[in-house]
Amino acid sequence: MSDAPVLAFDDLTYTRSQVEALSAGLADTLSQRGVHAGQRVALMSSNRPEFVFAVQAIWQLAEDVHAIAAVLAMVRTGTPLASAVRNARVWGKRQSALERAVQRVAPAALPGLLLAVARLDALSKGLGRGNAWSELAGIGLALCGKPLFAST
Repeated sequence: MSDAPVLAFDDLTYTRSQVEALSAGLADTLSQRGVHAGQRVALMSSNRPEFVFAVQAIWQLAEDVHAIAAVLAMVRTGTPLASAVRNARVWGKRQSALERAVQRVAPAALPGLLLAVARLDALSKGLGRGNAWSELAGIGLALCGKPLFAST
């Protein structure tokens, strides 16, 4: 796959791998921050590349939630955790992170997490009412095993 430029802004150009790396870094930071339930995280951005990175980070978290759901379903049927993660097409450094997340997320929390991801996706597109950053913080906390909180 070519690593051709996919985003240009002023005199800056970003390749697909650079956008993915910057977005993944933001997703990791958001999920690892010590944000407590009820806190708000705000983004103030003009039409800049950083907005693209934030949206892609949201989509990455959504992909991870769906992978956790798939892995938990396989584990419930007797598939070993490591095999279930590979069967969900998660490899490399994401594999161990997903294995840890699967062990922290209660299966009963998945329906709420999937709804939160759908709400977050809609909010990031300007659809609906709410605070996308509060939703994102809540999903990050839920992936760390903390209770999912409602967006305000």
